Amino acid sequence: MSETRPARVLCVDDDASLRALTTAHLERQGLSVVTAPDGPTALDTLATEEFDGVVSDFEMPAMDGLELLEEVRTRHGSLPFVLFTARGSEKLASRAISAGVTDYIRKKGGADQFELLANRTANYVSQYRAERALDRSEERYRQLVETSPSPIGIYTEDSRLAYVNEAAVGYFGAEDADDLVGLSIFELVDESDFREARRRSRRVFEDRAVAAPSELHLRGLDGRPLHAVLATAPITFEGDDAAQIVLNDVTEFKRTQRAFEREKQFTDAALDALDDVFFVVDTDGRLTRWNGQLNAVTGYDDAELDGMPATAFFPDDDTCVDRAIESLFVEGTVTFDGDLLTKSGEEVPFEVRAVRMTDDEDGLVGACGIARNVSERRARERELEQYRTVVQTIPDATYVLDADGYIRMVNRAHAEATGDSIEESVGKHISAYMSDDGVERGEEVVRSLLHDDDRFSGRFEFEVETVDGERRYEDNFSVLTDEDGEFDGSVGIVRDITERIERERALSRQNERLEEFASVVSHDLRNPLNVVDGYLELARQTGEEEHFDAIERAVGRMDSLIDDLLSLARNGQVVDDLEPVELRTAAERAWGYVPTNGATLVVDDSRTVDADEARLRELFENLFRNAVEHSSSDGKSPADDATEDDSPVVHVGASPQGFYVADDGPGIPEAERDAVLEYGYSTNESGTGFGLSIVTEIAEAHGWEVVVTDSDDGGARFEFVTERSDDRAQVRFVD
Repeated sequence: MSETRPARVLCVDDDASLRALTTAHLERQGLSVVTAPDGPTALDTLATEEFDGVVSDFEMPAMDGLELLEEVRTRHGSLPFVLFTARGSEKLASRAISAGVTDYIRKKGGADQFELLANRTANYVSQYRAERALDRSEERYRQLVETSPSPIGIYTEDSRLAYVNEAAVGYFGAEDADDLVGLSIFELVDESDFREARRRSRRVFEDRAVAAPSELHLRGLDGRPLHAVLATAPITFEGDDAAQIVLNDVTEFKRTQRAFEREKQFTDAALDALDDVFFVVDTDGRLTRWNGQLNAVTGYDDAELDGMPATAFFPDDDTCVDRAIESLFVEGTVTFDGDLLTKSGEEVPFEVRAVRMTDDEDGLVGACGIARNVSERRARERELEQYRTVVQTIPDATYVLDADGYIRMVNRAHAEATGDSIEESVGKHISAYMSDDGVERGEEVVRSLLHDDDRFSGRFEFEVETVDGERRYEDNFSVLTDEDGEFDGSVGIVRDITERIERERALSRQNERLEEFASVVSHDLRNPLNVVDGYLELARQTGEEEHFDAIERAVGRMDSLIDDLLSLARNGQVVDDLEPVELRTAAERAWGYVPTNGATLVVDDSRTVDADEARLRELFENLFRNAVEHSSSDGKSPADDATEDDSPVVHVGASPQGFYVADDGPGIPEAERDAVLEYGYSTNESGTGFGLSIVTEIAEAHGWEVVVTDSDDGGARFEFVTERSDDRAQVRFVD
């Protein structure tokens, strides 16, 4: 109940008129009065209500005033009790005092006695209320001290502890207060702070002044180091001068602070050890923290850098930097490149990466980041770009594979050769562009390189068939290894060696032709020359005409051989200039140059082919001559055979992929069809054996293929394949 209520007094008297009179005087003193007619009623009222004093008569039924006093002392302690009685004696007064009465006043003297009663009662009540308020205050303070989480102690002038609370017991590692009470406070102070502890104690006891809070190093009972802030004030304890100590434990705070300092030192050392620039800017973009690398790079000292705006380092890109900072504060992160201007005026390329900094409430406080010198990277990028340009301009297909054979990079030449774009090729396995046999050969070379420390590159050949024909490639490559020397892939250049091989084959054919020419010159021409020499000697000796005829025939054969050899030499050259030539026109013109002797030319179906018109006409001439000669029956000459009714017929026509020439002669046995196209093959003793080989040379010079089959009439049919599909070249593998 609040002490601001009016003081209440219980008035006990069996005489109603006296109760009323007493009540009136008490109320005049500002007291609130409740009455009771007897002792038992008074006790019941005291049990249910709060009072600050009792005024009681002595002589009452059921219980007299002394008996009531004894019960009040038993039940309500020091509650003021004034015995106000008409009957008085020393014996009664002695008994009342022994029972603990507050005052004993007799009812005599008229109104003055009632005034005296009222005054004294008011004083007793006031004093009682004050004492009780003080008791309650002291109790609250005691409870506050006892339950305080801060260690609190009281020590006397001899520096010994007289009181400690529970928090102090736990703080110093004691089992109970008795372990601490009686100890000198200096037993709990670290010797490094003895002087400070004594200074504080003198101020409290000698000056009776509060000692300002200060930090002291303390020790627990187990020697454990403690750190606290002490507040010391003078007090009175049990009537003597004393000092009260309140400790604010900062042991953990100091431990955390030291850890933070160590962490800060470590962080600063780590940041200063960075090769990159570290920085912190505030919300205005001004420097607040940086590492030593910024000093080293820019040439500015700490005083110059403090508060410098970030844009000052990028004067040529200040607008870009402003936008980057704005974006950073909105988006949270930013990365940009710029040329950093040093104090000496040098511009150094840097890449800057920064992140936004916020407080515990997500409020913006600035940004921190890393700036990296990218001079070497840019140089490497330029060098890499140069290499990339070189690779892309290499006319041969170039690739890089990983360890599993998947494509990492290809150049434009590869894209042009395969028909796949660079993007489509990357990520594919090399088997998409190489036959299984080629892949196996490549893997075999890789294995051999990995087992030979002296070799780093190798080569192998593989074949690819396109709609334009079979192409042969040579792969020259080197193996790649990682930092541990393990196989990490390969890089190679694939070169189309088809034309080189064809040139080698052509050269080989030319060499063979030269050998054959030499054979002809040494054999076929030497025989007629021997004939000429022999008959010339006979002619000189005899002068007979028939010897000169034999010489003329031998010279004619040599002339034919020479013409055929010259034709072979000329027709073996590749045709460069082609023009559309109609088959009918070329065939009919060639027919006019051949002694057909009654044979018939039939053009079944005409078409236009791209050819050298003169060589095509010569091709027809040789085929027509061969057809007429071999179509003569019974071994007769063409002139004799022309008299027969069954004259030879030669057909010329178009085929799906070119054209053909066919006759109705005896045909060519299947076993001899390859041989008839070779040099010097002839079944006619008067022939040179070069006619069909000239046909072969002309066809190959045009890039045509010659196939010998049977004609519909049972004769020979020569088919010429001149065309292939014009569709886009597609890769087909040849194992």
